[in-house]
Amino acid sequence: MQSRNQYLKVLRERYIKAKAKKEKTQILDEYCRNTGQARKYAIRKIQPGVDLRPKQRKKRKQTLQWPSHRSSSQGMGDF
Repeated sequence: MQSRNQYLKVLRERYIKAKAKKEKTQILDEYCRNTGQARKYAIRKIQPGVDLRPKQRKKRKQTLQWPSHRSSSQGMGDF
């Protein structure tokens, strides 16, 4: 793991200095080929200043609950 992070640090410097998209593509391809990690993950990891910690999920709003005080004498045919 530590060696992978060192390798990432070296490639990150190359990636930042690269100006053409073709160069950046080659760097990403090399990283993915050598580490076996997914390309999208590598893109997020190699870009400077990007936080990889998972975002906190938003809690759902409370759902409406139907009243449960119906009596059995109120059938569907009483409209």
